[in-house]
Amino acid sequence: MVGVKARRLELTTSAHATEDLAKVRRALLNLIPKEYKENIEIEEAKYEGHYGNPIVRLKVLVKGKKANEIFNYIISNLSEPDRKILKVTLKNRVDERGHLYLRISKQDASQGRITLYEGDDVIRIVVTIDYPATLERVEKLLEEAAKSGSQQDS
Repeated sequence: MVGVKARRLELTTSAHATEDLAKVRRALLNLIPKEYKENIEIEEAKYEGHYGNPIVRLKVLVKGKKANEIFNYIISNLSEPDRKILKVTLKNRVDERGHLYLRISKQDASQGRITLYEGDDVIRIVVTIDYPATLERVEKLLEEAAKSGSQQDS
């Protein structure tokens, strides 16, 4: 099971009329290591809310090696308590196809912190891993990502 990789990463969030779109973009980019920020493309789609309010949906899609490195960055920058929560709740975060679902606080991300959050104001992350995508392989991926961060810190 050595070498489990994230092969696709999708990050999405919404900017409501009451939010500064530039700050929401910055929050999204704060989940990306600095060496990739300049080359990240943020797709934007405009929608109308239930009461006619404008909503902008922001999406970043990354594949291959870059996806794995960004995933490692996100996991390694979670606090130890958040990583423990992730491990305990992992069964609820992985679907039958092996996609891992994370919700990161948009408010914290705007301030440069990466924090799990279960409220509404989030950046949603969908991680696709190498086949076969089993729960055990997702657990291994998380372990490797956490280790990669501790190696970068030394």
